[in-house]
Amino acid sequence: LALGAAFATAAEKPGWIAKSDVNARLVLEALARFGPEGAGRLGIEGLDEQILDLKPGVVLRTLAAQREIVATLEARGKQETDEVVRQDVGILVRSLEDRIASDELDTIFRYLTRFPANVAFIGLYGCWQRGVTTASPTVSKWAVDNTALLRALTT
Repeated sequence: LALGAAFATAAEKPGWIAKSDVNARLVLEALARFGPEGAGRLGIEGLDEQILDLKPGVVLRTLAAQREIVATLEARGKQETDEVVRQDVGILVRSLEDRIASDELDTIFRYLTRFPANVAFIGLYGCWQRGVTTASPTVSKWAVDNTALLRALTT
């Protein structure tokens, strides 16, 4: 009888846990869209037929989804009256912000190490951005002609 009561109590979550679970589920479902294979282990159902998103722009789409979740959670946190839930939302937001920063750095370093010439390329952009002219008119012309590309790769 005592064991049955313990299971019944565990199944009934306090209100703050239920609210926190809803917020955590928002994060898990959004991230599962990009990597559905592991979503089942996290308790997200219904993605068995989907596969890893490897379409062009997946990194930018993932970052955009993460930023959207951060904005949603920040709005929820401002409206939340329960201090424990608000604290939990803050933890989720900080965790996502850390993940965004990590994903951005990972992308930059993979780009730089895959194409060593890009290190020089971004260095040239840094000079161009600060108004430093290079000794080579060809390089300067190339930087001016490719302004949009330089901005896209370094922002």
